[in-house]
Amino acid sequence: MTRPQNGFKDSFWDPEFTGSRGWDVIVKRMKDGKKVCDDVVKFVKERAKAEIEYSKLLTNLVKKADGKEETGILGSGWRELKSQTESIAQLHVEASKQFEQLAEELNAFNITQKDSKKKVEQTMKGLIQARNQQYQRTENTRNSYVTKCKEKDLSEEQFKTKKQGIQTTIKELQKFESRVTKCIAEVDLADMSYKNNIDHLEKIRETWEREMENHCMICQELEEKRISYLRDLLWRATNIDSVTCVQQDECVERVRLQLEPCDVTGDLQDFIQNNKTGNVRPKKIEYENYYQRSTEKKNNQSKPQQTLMRPNALPEQTQRTNTISNRPPQPLYPARKPEGDYADIESPYSTVNPVLPSP
Repeated sequence: MTRPQNGFKDSFWDPEFTGSRGWDVIVKRMKDGKKVCDDVVKFVKERAKAEIEYSKLLTNLVKKADGKEETGILGSGWRELKSQTESIAQLHVEASKQFEQLAEELNAFNITQKDSKKKVEQTMKGLIQARNQQYQRTENTRNSYVTKCKEKDLSEEQFKTKKQGIQTTIKELQKFESRVTKCIAEVDLADMSYKNNIDHLEKIRETWEREMENHCMICQELEEKRISYLRDLLWRATNIDSVTCVQQDECVERVRLQLEPCDVTGDLQDFIQNNKTGNVRPKKIEYENYYQRSTEKKNNQSKPQQTLMRPNALPEQTQRTNTISNRPPQPLYPARKPEGDYADIESPYSTVNPVLPSP
């Protein structure tokens, strides 16, 4: 891994002695990084729930789907689709487990990072607090030193003025001289205290600067690990989707292979062969007039049996035969035999009008 040209230890300083803007930026980055990890953990957990819910929806969908009436290759394809949908549902169950595993791993990593960051933050917080407190004490001693110096200068000026005065008594001069001596002693003490605090402050500053540099490097390493780990985890999360999609495509490919040989004509013929009932169609229903039917029925009941005739009988003869068919079975007088082709036919009925004897 290539380190940045300007690391944390060279980029987050504050020119003000008591300033901590640089460290505050680093601390905020650490907290933001933890929040991002927490958000990713939450996201992955919710994704695992979504996968398991989707799996349940697919399973319930297959259970509710019927369509068992379909026959032929199309029916086989439909059943294969339901079967592969169950397989896809199981794939999403496995994906859910993998997402849950990622969430657990990231959560453990986040806890480890949190502990390390907490130690670093507490250490630097103590150093910054000690530095600022010592700086304040040093400022107080400096102010005291400056005040004592001004008092010394004033007392010396007053002593000099009194010393040059004509009316100044020896007692007054001794008094001002004693004040000057006291001020000089106080200045020396203030000066010593001020110098001691400066030296102590410098030691604290050196310690803080050294620790600041070390902790910047530690924070940079923690951030590098976080970025690297989180990148790897997100990559693995996308791999779960990729593998699931590939396996899901294999499932639907089985359905496509099942449907490829499906032919409309073939499936129809399969249905016809397994379910045909015959090819004889019902006859046409003719219209029947009620009154005409009743009349014909009565006429048929009143007609006697017709006499058989020769096949070569003429139409006129046939009509005459039909005309006399209603005569009584025995004629009143015997019929005269006609001449011609019909003279030899023996019949109790004549096909010509009978000749009655004259009275």
